[in-house]
Amino acid sequence: MADITMRNIRDVLDGNEPVFRLESPTNLMWPLSQQLCNSQTGSNLVKRTFSIAILDSSFNPPTLAHKFLLFNTLHSVYPLQRDRLPNQNDKFDAGLVLLSVNNADKGRFSEEDISQRLRWMQILSNSVSNDLFTNSESIPGLAVGITNCAKFLDKAEILQKTLSQLVSSLISSLRNDQNDSNLVFDGQIRLYFIMGFDTVIRFFDSKYYEGSLVEALSGFFDDKLYGSRIICANRTQGIISRTSQEAIMQEFLNPENEATEISKAVKKYREFILELGGWMERDDLINISSSEVRQILGDHDAERRNDKQALFGKLIQKLPSEIASDLVKQNKS
Repeated sequence: MADITMRNIRDVLDGNEPVFRLESPTNLMWPLSQQLCNSQTGSNLVKRTFSIAILDSSFNPPTLAHKFLLFNTLHSVYPLQRDRLPNQNDKFDAGLVLLSVNNADKGRFSEEDISQRLRWMQILSNSVSNDLFTNSESIPGLAVGITNCAKFLDKAEILQKTLSQLVSSLISSLRNDQNDSNLVFDGQIRLYFIMGFDTVIRFFDSKYYEGSLVEALSGFFDDKLYGSRIICANRTQGIISRTSQEAIMQEFLNPENEATEISKAVKKYREFILELGGWMERDDLINISSSEVRQILGDHDAERRNDKQALFGKLIQKLPSEIASDLVKQNKS
């Protein structure tokens, strides 16, 4: 892996303060798309709202569910139509595949672990970018990022700070190119965190916050602070039917009363939770999980099989082909 990547990993692991590092953007102007820079003057970018979709996961490994979820979000206009802002594009400006080296429930990942997952995330990012390119003339740029922040509130804070600085810097470079001293970024960065319903439930769990849940979450959604939204994608789990799971989700997202601290918070911020349409329509993808892939690998090792073709045949049903090939090569059986 490149020296700059290892340096970024160590910066994040060693950081005592919140740290975010950017990896492998698909264009040099990320999160500004190249088409956007070419089609608009700097003055049109100054007041603009930049919309960035963020897929935050442990990616151990990234699955076809991750890929479809990110692609479907970036290819959709529905979330932005629901969350309309002045000077906002009809589609997302950029996508970010994000890994936290610290998990709020599982602890810290090793340097070797992070390095491998970043490599997989880059494969995922390139695969989604290629699919977007074949489906649209104008595509959002994609990038991979790592942070040491474990909680969504802290992630939103460091991303809002870092990406605002980055966009300001990029617009300043346009200012120099156009010799216009008035080009100073005064727009907004809007962060859209893509979450499965199970993650949305954890997001509203008061154990991750201090004091009142409603007050603790205010900064996350406030446009003057961290300017974030949630894109909620449901999926069936275990023996629960799709209809039942959908009913559970709707009951959680639309509480009739404010009997608990969680229901108060959900009701308060419901308008900022945008449901992703189309996700439930793919029965072949909604149940795929990284843990299922690890189980396949474990069972293959336990059987002491040396049939790599059979292993690849199982993995290719769950993973992007390059990641499936990578895992087969790593397999010791």
